[in-house]
Amino acid sequence: MKSSSRLSGSSFTHINSSSSCSVSSLVDKLNGLVDEFPLKDSFTFSKHDRKWTREEVSKHSKALAAGLLDLGCKPGDKMVLWLPDYAEKVACQLAAARTGMMVVCVDPSSSSVEEFSTVLGDTNPRIVFIQDRHADNLKEAIPEMEWYATMHDFTGKPFRSRKFSALRYCVQTGSEGIPGMYQFFNMLLYNPDPSPLTAIQDNINDGMPLSLTYKTVGGRLKPGKVVTHKGVLSGDEPSWTIITDVLAKKHVVLSGSGV
Repeated sequence: MKSSSRLSGSSFTHINSSSSCSVSSLVDKLNGLVDEFPLKDSFTFSKHDRKWTREEVSKHSKALAAGLLDLGCKPGDKMVLWLPDYAEKVACQLAAARTGMMVVCVDPSSSSVEEFSTVLGDTNPRIVFIQDRHADNLKEAIPEMEWYATMHDFTGKPFRSRKFSALRYCVQTGSEGIPGMYQFFNMLLYNPDPSPLTAIQDNINDGMPLSLTYKTVGGRLKPGKVVTHKGVLSGDEPSWTIITDVLAKKHVVLSGSGV
């Protein structure tokens, strides 16, 4: 399977791309829920029966957003998520909304070397998030990674790939370190002073692209439509159903153990 297009190409269709609003309604709605009832539970993670309140959802997503900005990510950059519906994916999606980044969601069961190469080639992301069990295939898909990891022990440091020119970071969610990859929990930057989010919030609006989902169709990964902040909030993106359920004041039960 070969990469045939970049995300900026005409093969990707945008929906709900009006930019008439000056801020992201999705982020505003989350902030409003926190202001309303900060200690109300939003999530239960079934592995350890751990719960996240609305305030904790906001806290963790802000911490990841601040960590992303601290690494040099910026509005318009893309993050690829090869993650199941665990706490880390929730935090990533909301952090992207807060930073103006765009999320590319991929079914984590589609994780061959060829599939990594295809999605990275199509979208040219700044950062990739994976489960630790996918690390070997991701390394094989990025020619420079193994060399950097072996020769420079560059865990947590940016690198450059001639094949994927924008890619700087690969993040894994496991508890053990993997050479060449950042650990997810080291990405979280709580209560920075001043907050880097303040400087960019006016640059994020409802018309900005927020999500693209790859689905397996006929045995091949195929990209869907690019959906804006407004479109996600309107329910146009199935990969964000968990987020929209929380914003609709529903209590969501997920697998995993929480951050």
